[in-house]
Amino acid sequence: MASKDSEHIINYFKETVERLEKIHNDKHGVKRNVHELQMLENLFTKDPAHVIPKDFSSETEEQYFELLKSPEIGKALTNLSEFLLESEGVSGKSKNPAFWFRLGLKYFEKNDPQHIDRHLILLGLFYASNGKNMTAEGLYGQALEKMKD
Repeated sequence: MASKDSEHIINYFKETVERLEKIHNDKHGVKRNVHELQMLENLFTKDPAHVIPKDFSSETEEQYFELLKSPEIGKALTNLSEFLLESEGVSGKSKNPAFWFRLGLKYFEKNDPQHIDRHLILLGLFYASNGKNMTAEGLYGQALEKMKD
């Protein structure tokens, strides 16, 4: 797949998450402070050099993972993570897929735990593709348990 095509697909997924989050915030009267608005802008940037926020670090990690609240965005987060796994993760580039998988995991844990199973399976695949088979096996087990519920 050409790089421009990949950039377009990534931006499409980001735009979907951004719009769903905005609709949720508008509907529920959620007000964001200036710092949160800047973080959302960084998260959803269309700059191909920044698939993850340019200011992302261990200091900002928890703030980014707390930003998204819309109950409709889980599937889009998982789809973006899956696309990055297929386009980058399988070739050993794990930084971008790792960020979106972790963001999705935190989102599901806090906002939509009953629908986390597909995300766990894909996260397991991500770990397996990076040679971390025991972690992958644990994630597959968690997903199977969630499917039983």
